[in-house]
Amino acid sequence: MVTWHFVRHCEAESNADEWLAGHTETPLTPLGHLQCLALVGLATRLQVRHVLSSDLSRSVITAQHLIFGSDAALTLATELRERCLGSLTGTPKHQLQENGVLGRLKSWDFRPLDGESRRDVAIRVVGFLSKIPCDDAMLIVSHDTVISTVIGLIDGRTRRTFDLNLRNGERITRVLRDRIWNDLLSESQCSNSTT
Repeated sequence: MVTWHFVRHCEAESNADEWLAGHTETPLTPLGHLQCLALVGLATRLQVRHVLSSDLSRSVITAQHLIFGSDAALTLATELRERCLGSLTGTPKHQLQENGVLGRLKSWDFRPLDGESRRDVAIRVVGFLSKIPCDDAMLIVSHDTVISTVIGLIDGRTRRTFDLNLRNGERITRVLRDRIWNDLLSESQCSNSTT
């Protein structure tokens, strides 16, 4: 069994202003920087020796604070980026709510034009995690949709409309059996699963 900690990046301007950033770089807000300070040394407290982070700056800065003062190694991975939102990138959430798209974004198979579905995100992220050798606690720094999708898979709730609505800087932990990522990858790729 391995303990996996997932931390959502600290608040970015897109979060504060409520628009969809996807793969777009968006800087941390002053509150985001304060949230980072509250996370300093988390890797040491959790006894984590390796941290994996999205390569988008809002996650990288958060991860750098988590490992400050520790000997934990930090690996950046494009596979842990937020969902690609394609044509919806930059759209205010209120506009998506008004036209009914926001609810569809939370479903398993809805894919915006030139973007990814939650299933696509699951296959990308879980495929990556299935190749990571681990025998002790791991810490992942990523984005709300990525973490919600992965936790939804772990908890068996992804194919229903599911969203954790993690707060920026929030951590969620799961203790997982060996090879779970391979099993979840197979499940994600199965188009007729009813889980």
